[in-house]
Amino acid sequence: KAVRDALAAAVDEAIAAGKGSADLQAAMKEWKENMNEGEGTRDRAAKLTAGGKELGFLGEVHPDVQENYGIGQRTYVAELDFNTFEAASDLVRVYRHLPRFPASTRDLAFVCERAIPVLRLEREIARAVGKILESISLFDVYEGSQIPDGMKSVAFNLTLRSAERTLTDEEADSAMKRAIAALEMLGIHLRS
Repeated sequence: KAVRDALAAAVDEAIAAGKGSADLQAAMKEWKENMNEGEGTRDRAAKLTAGGKELGFLGEVHPDVQENYGIGQRTYVAELDFNTFEAASDLVRVYRHLPRFPASTRDLAFVCERAIPVLRLEREIARAVGKILESISLFDVYEGSQIPDGMKSVAFNLTLRSAERTLTDEEADSAMKRAIAALEMLGIHLRS
């Protein structure tokens, strides 16, 4: 009951603030009305709290409401209070000096089984590249006619940097070869 009340109040606020498209606003309003009648999300809702403070809510829009507004897939609504998130967190701000040496960037794309989580690939790449890896960013996941069935292409951008000196092309290339070799050991191959 408390979750429903919190969700209903949050939906009221979102509607009053004019958030979302007209259809979404109408769906949210109907969702709130259904919740008040006990039908809301069929218990697929949650209130997010930390330290006794409400951070927000999330829940699934009832299938009847989705159908009524022509939403052809499961739909969720959420509202998060980032000010409360920040107040409830133990953020420690860490400042670093600007880098003295330039970064080297490389892109790598691999083909792997669809079921393999991207995080596993990221971790293996990070382990293989080592301490010169400043950041790794996923920038593409592709499943289509150019990729075999049951497989996906996953592409990453890697930023490499040394705190002591400028990396040579050979050092950056060697790091990429280590990453490729580490993933090939798992049966994951470089996309050609």
